[in-house]
Formats: sequence, C-alpha cells, structure tokens
Amino acid sequence: LRKVKESMREKEEYAIPNAKGKYIYVGYKGEFDPTKSFLDMKRLDNNAGREVYGVSFVTVMPTEVFNILESKLSYKRRFYPQGDGSKKISRVLIGDEKHGHKKWWSLDGIKPGEQASVYFAPSEGTVTWTPGPLDPNFDMPMPNKQLSLDDVVAVTQFEIDNTPLSTIILMAADPLAGICVPFFHLLPHLIMILFVIWLCYTAPKQAEISFYQADTHLEWINIFVIFMVNMMRKSFAIYGHWCEIHEALAISSKVHNDPALVTKIRRGAFYEFLNLMQDPIAFSLSVYVAVYMSDNLFLNVLLNIVALEFITEVDEEICQAFTLWRFGEDAKISVSIIDITYNVDENLELWHQCSNTSKKNVVRDLRSSDKSNLVLWELLTSKFQGLGLTDSMDDGREVASSFQIQ
Repeated sequence: LRKVKESMREKEEYAIPNAKGKYIYVGYKGEFDPTKSFLDMKRLDNNAGREVYGVSFVTVMPTEVFNILESKLSYKRRFYPQGDGSKKISRVLIGDEKHGHKKWWSLDGIKPGEQASVYFAPSEGTVTWTPGPLDPNFDMPMPNKQLSLDDVVAVTQFEIDNTPLSTIILMAADPLAGICVPFFHLLPHLIMILFVIWLCYTAPKQAEISFYQADTHLEWINIFVIFMVNMMRKSFAIYGHWCEIHEALAISSKVHNDPALVTKIRRGAFYEFLNLMQDPIAFSLSVYVAVYMSDNLFLNVLLNIVALEFITEVDEEICQAFTLWRFGEDAKISVSIIDITYNVDENLELWHQCSNTSKKNVVRDLRSSDKSNLVLWELLTSKFQGLGLTDSMDDGREVASSFQIQ
C-alpha cells in the first residue's frame, strides 16, 4: 500500500500538464524541458494489435535530437537509445533523471523543413523513424536479435579459470553453474562439520586428547615456524580472494535496471565468501589436531598441522571438472557493457585528465583475445587504463554512477 501511495504521489508531482497521451516526445526545436514544450505521441490502434505510438512533425533543427518520456513521470521515466542513437532502428533503454542524461536519438538523414514521423514500441523496446506523415498502419520493424558493436559501449570475454571473479561471473551467467558451483563449495564445509561432530562426541572415546608436551624448546620453535609460514601463505591467498569478491560486489552495486542480475552476482559473491572461509576453518582444525591429538610425538605434530588442507581443494577440482564438462576447454564468458552513466564529465575529466589512453583504445583492447582476466578487469574498472566503472576521482567522486551489463 505504501508503494502504491508513493507511486501515485510521484505521478501527481511529476505529471506533465496538458499531456494527452501516455508518452511524449521531447527535444522538438531543441527544447528538452517538458513543462515548456513537448509533442504528444498517439497510439496507433490499427497496428495489428501491437502497442505502437507515433508522432509526426516538420523538422526545424539541422539535426533533430530527442528523448521519449512517460507523461505522468516526466524524467523519472525516460527512454533513450541503446548504443548509437543515430541508427534508424534502435533498442530502447529505460532511465530516470540521472540515467540517460544527454543520450538522445538523432534523426540523421532528414533535412530541416522535411516532415518526419517517429514510432515507439514500449513493450518491444524499439524506436524508429521515417520521412513523411504518420502512418496509422505502420509495420514496426524489429532490430536484430544479436547485439552488434553499435548496440554496446564495450564487449569482452573472460576466461573460465576458476578464480573467484570468473566463478562469480559464471554463476551469474549460467543457471546450471549457479546451482552446481554453490553445492560444490558447500561440500568441504559439510566434511568439516562432520569432522567437528566426530571430535566432540567420538574422538574422546577412541583416543587420548591432551595438549602436546614438548621435550625441548626447539620443537615449539619448529612448530611455530611451520605455523607462521603456512598462515602467511594462506593469508595472501585469502586477501586476494576477498579483493575479487569485493570487486564483484562493487560491480553489482552499480548495475542499473536489472535487479535479477544484481541478485545473481551477490549470491555468487556470497558463495565465494563461503569458499574463502574454508581455508581458515580447515587450518584451525588442523592446528587443533596437531596440538591435541598427536600422542606426544613430534613427527605427528608436523604431519597433522597440514592434515586437513586437502579438504579445501576438493571443491576446486570438482568445479574444474564441471566447467570442462559443461563448456569444454578454453571456454570464455562474454560480457557486454550496454550503457554507462558517468558521474563526471566523461570527455574532460575521465579521458582528458585521468586516463593514460583513449576510449577507442580501451574498447579495442577489451575485444582482444590475448589478454588475461586481470588485464581485462583493469580495462573495465580503472580510471587510468580503462572505463573507470568502479574507480573514484581524487576528490572522492565515483567515476561511473551506474551501467547496464549483459
């Protein structure tokens, strides 16, 4: 009920006065303020049952540019082009006051003084235009099902190398992987839970559990050195694992207009966090076994301090076998950046002041097949080397406020 009331309040607050239709055309004669000027889009009832709206006008500007708004919400719900806005048939993205700012369709090929008609199919997500008057029986064309380079900002391919980041992307992209990989990651936890139950209830009946009594200080020094070396090795791996999880969460926080994808990425990050926790839990259990269940034999202590580490490798090997079976060798995940809304002046602050390269070079390098996942990730996220998706300016402002990804 609260959401309904908020929606009604928004419609009352942002509704365009005197708008007759559901959608309006803004940008005519260069005016993008709908309170000053707009054109109503008429529904074409004879369009074979399809929901198609159209508007016709005589062009005035050398190049007419426009957006389409929902009349009851104004810029709270704007429609703008996906990719190149000058394409005669283009897909539609849904934005608001922030998303889609300064992204317009342009009526290329129509000269000033000529009549033009713009057609919009909201349920199909397409816009097109033709010269001449409005056709009530206009047959709305459909864009190609496959995305072209004109439909995206950038496209790249990540190798499925079973690192946390690629595994999260894989779980978000493939429904079966989203089920199987979490199950594989839970297996070591199940083994360790069963082992803890055995330690609590059965081990005291089968063996003597007592703190290790060293004969010399040299034994404790040896145990401490092995413990520290092993802990340092694990710590670096855990830190790298956590950084990749954090990067995935940063990406999910900026995905716009796709809550299902956000949920998939965050779910994948959660299961990778469970995977990360395997190492400290297994290491702690190994130390307990080494110190309390070694029968006061120094050799047993040395062997038991790494006794349970093999458990943490079980799920990784199963995941590798699964991806090989599911996708084959050298498999890759295609990622397309559909749209980016920058929080800074893209041309001046990003590409001129910060970047060490150009947008053209970044987009080209992202399509390269000889770059590692780490390099590709830098090309996506860094403000110095890439698109700056998760980076921030020196004054704390985020480079990109949101983007759409597929």
